[in-house]
Amino acid sequence: MNKFRVVVSVIVGLLLLGTLLPAAADGPLTNRWGPNTGTYGIVAAGVGLEASPSGTITLDIPGTPVQAFLYWAGYDTDNPGDGDNQVQLARDANPAVPITADATFGPDYWVDGIQHHYVYVADVTAQVAAGSHTYTVSDFVLVHPNATRYGAGLLVVYDDPALPQTSVEIRDGLDAMYWNFLAPRGPNSEVACLQFAADTQARQMDYAIIGSGIDPATVRPNVLWALVGSGALPTPNIAVGQGLWTWDPVNAFEINVNGELYPFYDSDGDEWDTLTSDETDVGALPIPAGAEWACFQAESDNSQNPPLSGASLVVI
Repeated sequence: MNKFRVVVSVIVGLLLLGTLLPAAADGPLTNRWGPNTGTYGIVAAGVGLEASPSGTITLDIPGTPVQAFLYWAGYDTDNPGDGDNQVQLARDANPAVPITADATFGPDYWVDGIQHHYVYVADVTAQVAAGSHTYTVSDFVLVHPNATRYGAGLLVVYDDPALPQTSVEIRDGLDAMYWNFLAPRGPNSEVACLQFAADTQARQMDYAIIGSGIDPATVRPNVLWALVGSGALPTPNIAVGQGLWTWDPVNAFEINVNGELYPFYDSDGDEWDTLTSDETDVGALPIPAGAEWACFQAESDNSQNPPLSGASLVVI
């Protein structure tokens, strides 16, 4: 069976070579890499950095690295423009290498004119290696005392001749959300759609999604939707009932295969999540014959019974 592999990088409430690109604000995710076809796989992992400017990511790359991106994100609470587009990255015990963002998303207005989100991305293909290694991200500094580092994530496309032919596309950006805010800050992310040519046979799609900004003290309700189809793309929202988590329409909550209530729950430590298709109830998305797109959307959910305040979330 043919496979697609898609990486949708996101920070909910908020969730990237060469010359530094202009800053971008809250909005739809844009293409970063691909679609490229080969015997490819994807791996991704991250670390929460709220408590420290450094942390370690353990990642096993079971093939030859083709492309790697490092993401880091947080928010500042004073003047926009006080983020940090430079960090250090070390593999195992090797000396740390300075990393400067190739693209910056933000500063993006969040609350009361004093909070601004930032998302950074850099090509770090030269710094990763096949096999299992530790990658230490350090020197992530936000200057004001009330600023918050969300975390950092590493995403790698690798080649393995034993894999089937796959098409990989990476989309990223800064899309923040909260249930009690008006668009574009809530209650949903923008719909992120991957489009492809229809085929006469069924296929399937794997995915990895990076999110940040979940409150570590009390993980609040959030939902992740997906929809596959053809013809017109779904806008502005994906219909209820296409959740990647088990949906209980009476009590309005989700429980995934790992027993977690919500898709984004600080899986990599405070304020950072890396979600892959093997962690959801749906698993790889079935792509039926004739389908032309697959779309994803995150939501800050306030439909609990009794109501709970939905998550503040950034999708990268």
